[in-house]
Amino acid sequence: MQHGSKIDVKIQGATSEATINFNYLQMPLMVKYGFGDMDGANFYVQGGPYLGLGIGKVKTKFCMDGKCEEIEQAYGDGDGEVINPDFGLQLGAGVNLNSKMSFDARYILGLADFNSDGDVKTKHKGINVSVGYTF
Repeated sequence: MQHGSKIDVKIQGATSEATINFNYLQMPLMVKYGFGDMDGANFYVQGGPYLGLGIGKVKTKFCMDGKCEEIEQAYGDGDGEVINPDFGLQLGAGVNLNSKMSFDARYILGLADFNSDGDVKTKHKGINVSVGYTF
């Protein structure tokens, strides 16, 4: 799972832009409840916790007035590092068109503050949309 954000700021006429990307191996534990004919088309709702382990490096690109700098940072638990692991909840709904094809959407609500600074609380949020086919 990749999380990220982009920030554009204008301060006293100077334009700055920052992009940050996080990569996680995310493992959800979902409870699913279906409505309708389980052998045909049916709808379902689902929810449960997830645990995300940071993999690789956190990549940040910072640009100010056209001059850019890229920073790579390891996950960790020290000052200034992105705290690992991430955890939270996933809530969603979907539809099984038949026994093989499904469509799914989830809202991801991070509960872990991944900012080790302590002054600002920073948590992941996102939307996940997927299409599934069972062999």
